[in-house]
Amino acid sequence: MKLKGCVSNEQCVIEHLQRDREFAEIYLQDTLDCLNDTQASEVEHAVSLVSLGRIAKAYGGLSKIAKKAGVTRKAVVKAFRPRGKPTRNMFAALRDAVRGAA
Repeated sequence: MKLKGCVSNEQCVIEHLQRDREFAEIYLQDTLDCLNDTQASEVEHAVSLVSLGRIAKAYGGLSKIAKKAGVTRKAVVKAFRPRGKPTRNMFAALRDAVRGAA
């Protein structure tokens, strides 16, 4: 049961991402680094996908971030599947999209 006035951890992280651009950039970079790490465990990869989702929610949704990055939502989803192969250009475009998000 949720206590009155309390928010979820998820909502706290999203609000922090929205308020603090520097935190959002570091959070995104750490997330992308883990997703790009071939030695990362399946659990680490899954946690990173949750983190990527939080970033997307904080900045208007995955479709909006993908559009700002110049890629399709489908391409982002496909790239970050467990066996996906995101390119350095995709990482850079997503990072730049978050930096430029309103």
